[in-house]
Amino acid sequence: IPTNKPIARVDQNDIIYKDSELDKYGIRGNIRFFEDNISFETQVKFHLGYDYQNHRITIPWRNMEGDLIGITSRNNNDLVDNYKYLATLPFIKTNNLYGFYENYNYILSTKKVIIVEAEKSVLQAHSFGIRNIVAVGCHSLSNQQIELLKYNVDKITLMFDSDVEEDEVIEQCKKIKSKLANKEICYCVDRKNILKEKESPTDRGKDVFLKICKQIKEYKGDYDE
Repeated sequence: IPTNKPIARVDQNDIIYKDSELDKYGIRGNIRFFEDNISFETQVKFHLGYDYQNHRITIPWRNMEGDLIGITSRNNNDLVDNYKYLATLPFIKTNNLYGFYENYNYILSTKKVIIVEAEKSVLQAHSFGIRNIVAVGCHSLSNQQIELLKYNVDKITLMFDSDVEEDEVIEQCKKIKSKLANKEICYCVDRKNILKEKESPTDRGKDVFLKICKQIKEYKGDYDE
């Protein structure tokens, strides 16, 4: 957990929950995520727990100040009649970036941030040592999520899952650039087909991730379209 508050902050208007909300789930590593390349150390670091009543892995979300603002959960039995991901403790996901607080010191020291889709990708990257990384919870950034990057980074790189088309990624780059004109905006699309269908850049570990990173290019406005 970071020891320092952000050097500049953006107002966030989320409901703040007490950390005692996590007590009912504990801090528990699980085999499903471990087999999906998320270390037990990382699971503990991010306070993953377990909802035994509903058989779901719990994933707390915190705002940039470290306050608990919600919990999402992953179905642990894969029954077709259950949603894979649900909000166990309701919150507005598009107001925040998952992993920003936990990875803040690494983001600040590099002045660079990698943006991925899912919480799982942040956890996988943390497990293999890449820690200036956050997730949006989808592949479209809200204005509030962009605002959170206003002060503390100079370079923003988008690395979404393999099923997101390049024109969608470029559209997100354009959106960020329109609001943060002084930032370097980069993106990565797997043109070499290293990733499998719907796979994230972090799914198969550090070596594959670094191969994908070689395809990162800078967004230069209309030139990319």
